[in-house]
Amino acid sequence: MTTRRRCLSTATVRLLTLFLALSASLSMMAQLPWRPPSLVDIGRACLLPPPAYDYVDLVWHRRPLAFPLPKADDAPELTDPFGGGEQVVIHFENYSDHDWCYPVPGAHVTSHYGWRGKRGHSGTDIKTFGEDRICAAFDGKVVRSEPYSGYGNCIVISHSNGLTTLYSHNLRNMVEEGEQVTAGQVIALIGRTGHATGDHLHFECRVQGVAFDSSLIFDHDHSQLHRRPVVLTRGGAVHVGSGHAIQ
Repeated sequence: MTTRRRCLSTATVRLLTLFLALSASLSMMAQLPWRPPSLVDIGRACLLPPPAYDYVDLVWHRRPLAFPLPKADDAPELTDPFGGGEQVVIHFENYSDHDWCYPVPGAHVTSHYGWRGKRGHSGTDIKTFGEDRICAAFDGKVVRSEPYSGYGNCIVISHSNGLTTLYSHNLRNMVEEGEQVTAGQVIALIGRTGHATGDHLHFECRVQGVAFDSSLIFDHDHSQLHRRPVVLTRGGAVHVGSGHAIQ
């Protein structure tokens, strides 16, 4: 009888654990752009422990995570950088040292944009010490400054050149939504809020809400800007000079 009770108790604990994991997974998925979950997704969410890396690395990596940004009707003061066309060219080769800033000068990258095994990473993790200063990459307008799910304290800046940059896991945001910022201005302090292990900045570059590899713009090894033209398309593709489109 004791053995039977122990088996029933173990089965009950396993069922409760499975139920709680599925509930947490569904709650997290409700905050992301919806897509029909596959059996593989559900199995991973239920059976695997919470990931020790950034929130954006979860199983819905198969398409770019469209971070919610203001629509034109909601924010008419944000001008369309495409001017009604399908692409815009950013001439970074003409930028002066005052027109840009590396987000965390002197820091180093611990995880690049792209695939981590079977999971994707929509940004670049820049490692430094806690409470170090985070700077705006270009002039722009803050369109979001608040905690956002696994991103933790998050800042999103819309730039007139067509880019949107995102800075997350911040210990403290130092700018507010609607504020105009300049390149190099301190906007936050390095932290580990949200789903993060260790103090670092999760930095993203986006076009029309679609993330792309920030190393197309920044030389992360030397904390420098690539002095070359970059073509952004309305659909979210990125061209470097006359090269091939990169999603």
